[in-house]
Amino acid sequence: MSESLESLDAETLAKLAAIGHRVLSNPKTRDRGLELYAEADPEARIPELENKKFVMREIQERDKKIREMEARLARRDKRDEMMAKGLVSSMSEFDEVEKFGVDNQIYDYEKAANFYKMQQQAATPATPTVFPDFAPPELPKLDLNRNPWRQGRAEADKAIQDILSGKVNLNQM
Repeated sequence: MSESLESLDAETLAKLAAIGHRVLSNPKTRDRGLELYAEADPEARIPELENKKFVMREIQERDKKIREMEARLARRDKRDEMMAKGLVSSMSEFDEVEKFGVDNQIYDYEKAANFYKMQQQAATPATPTVFPDFAPPELPKLDLNRNPWRQGRAEADKAIQDILSGKVNLNQM
C-alpha cells in the first residue's frame, strides 16, 4: 500500500490534510498521531516525541531513586524504633531479625523479633517432679543373647527365693 501522494487527486489530498490537521491539533490525539507517524516512518525525527520520552525516562529514574530512599529511611526508622523498645541491640541483629521474619513469613517486625529471641534462648530446664521417698527400682541386667522368657523366669524365681529366705521384707514396702 505504498502509494505516492502524487497519484492522489486534489480532493483526496485535501481530506487527508484535514484529517492530519484535526489529529495533530487536538491535544487528546496529538501524541498518538505523532507516534503513528513515527511508527510509519521509523527514520523520521520528531523532537516533541523524543523530548517527551527522554523526560519520562528521567522522571521514572528519579521516582525509582525516591522510592529506594524512602524504603531505606523507613527501614532505618523501624530499626531505631525497635532499638528504642529493646527488641534489637544492633544493626546486625536487626538484619538477622528481618531475615528470620522473611524466611518464616512473619511480616511484623516486632513479632519477628520476639520469635527470633525465643528461638535464640536456650530452654530453661523444668524442675523435676520427684517424690522424696521414691527410689526407682533397680532393674536386672538382661543378657540379650539369651531367651528373655527364660531369663525372666529365673529372675522371678530368685525374687521368690529372696522373699522366702527373709532377705526381702514385704511389710517395709
